[in-house]
Amino acid sequence: LLYSINGGRADAPITVQAYPGERPVLKGRAFFKNADYWKISGLNVTWCDTCGNDSSDHMIVFNGGVGFRFSHAEVWGAKSYSAIVTGYGSRNFRLDNLYVHDTYRSNNTNQDHLIYLSSDSVGGIVERNVLAHSPNGRGVKLGPGSLSEPGASGNIIRYNTFFANEGPSSIRLSGKSSNNQIYRNVMVRPANGQEAVTSWNLSGSGNVATDNLAWDADGVVDVDPGLADGGGNVMVDPRFANPAAGDYRPTNPAAAGYGAHA
Repeated sequence: LLYSINGGRADAPITVQAYPGERPVLKGRAFFKNADYWKISGLNVTWCDTCGNDSSDHMIVFNGGVGFRFSHAEVWGAKSYSAIVTGYGSRNFRLDNLYVHDTYRSNNTNQDHLIYLSSDSVGGIVERNVLAHSPNGRGVKLGPGSLSEPGASGNIIRYNTFFANEGPSSIRLSGKSSNNQIYRNVMVRPANGQEAVTSWNLSGSGNVATDNLAWDADGVVDVDPGLADGGGNVMVDPRFANPAAGDYRPTNPAAAGYGAHA
């Protein structure tokens, strides 16, 4: 869709949004490089088998960029390393009010994610999203593609609803990722024998998961030296209204204060 583009300013963002009453769908890849202060709302994106998309790519890419926001959209069907990726200098961004779902097994084990905060993603907020059905990847991955690269640091993952992220967990941190906060999420059905929040080769520190709700999991947090259980994490069945139909609203009052629908 785009490559290197002109940036906006904090006091004069560039806005791209769906026309009222319309539902635009982009079939293919969207690549935004240095999209400073771009606000993109209502742009739905899905995979295209006949458009030259390749499983070694990512479907929506934010490469660098400060203060951008991608929101209020459906993103689905990716056959690639991720449906949405940020990295390489992305700063103070926001991914919110998205329905990201149904990635396909396209790469090696546990490498096809929904949202991927990759190398040098810093100060982002991921909130109010429904992230469902990633059989070969995480709902949110925080970490570099190579352990020698910078991690994802100072990000906030809050008030999201995760379901059936089986590659292998709802959220996983790796590499030099540090000082990330994870709270008030609903996380249901990671892979068998897995906690909802996990780590792998995590050398960073200061990552904390607090006040989250998980179910159909081995636990909420897989504690290691770089990932702390900050307390308040609970195992409670949210009793989703109709997950088979994509309705992930909790009907259990005990879950009302967690997740995208809180």
